[in-house]
Amino acid sequence: MANTTKTRPTAVLMSGQFRTFPNCIRTQHWHVYRHFPDLHFFVVAQNDVTAPGCVELLESLYGKARVVARLIEDPTDLPVAPEHLGNFAPTANAAPHENLVLQHWYQMKVWELFSASGMEAGVTIRMRGDNYMSNFDADLKVVPDAVHSPYWGKFGGINDRLAVMSGRAPEAYFNVYGQIDTLLHMGCPFHPESLLKASLELAGVRSIDTLRSAFTTYRADGNHRYPEILMDDIANLVTARGG
Repeated sequence: MANTTKTRPTAVLMSGQFRTFPNCIRTQHWHVYRHFPDLHFFVVAQNDVTAPGCVELLESLYGKARVVARLIEDPTDLPVAPEHLGNFAPTANAAPHENLVLQHWYQMKVWELFSASGMEAGVTIRMRGDNYMSNFDADLKVVPDAVHSPYWGKFGGINDRLAVMSGRAPEAYFNVYGQIDTLLHMGCPFHPESLLKASLELAGVRSIDTLRSAFTTYRADGNHRYPEILMDDIANLVTARGG
């Protein structure tokens, strides 16, 4: 079992679309959740036809008392960064700018939902609903006030699809949205992985990108998006582990 603060619960924060969540939840449970004690789920989901059923599924697996969920509509008035700011990113953005802003907005909303609960979590897990897990470091030693994320899929920043963190790290992780203007003025490119890394740096939160984990993105059409592992990801991992 991953080491945790024994007297405090584990919070799992999830947000955005949940269209393929029913295909992924059992892989997430087996590889990740079962290694952490006293699980509580906080969900802010896009209010589409699949969302209510996904919340009910989560409640059936873990109990209604352990699931706090809110279904919301996408806002239509979010500011969008000028397209040219993405030209300076280490890799091309995989989605239109408005989608990337919406992603950070949803993360802010799930943090607000968690904060309103008053819970003091020993460990906080960031999980996307479409993560189809196939491996995870069950013996992870969670470092206080740090974010553990996969060594791959960083694209010059930090993998933003899965993370395990504690202490003051979650607040910085889930509140990138409020820092976007500041980070852009500092010269950070409009690029999700880069913005996340910069937000953690701005808050003085340590990032440890050596988390041993493997998962695909389960698409609505039934296809899987497999991990992107670049040569510098491997080189950085070897260096970090003293190889």
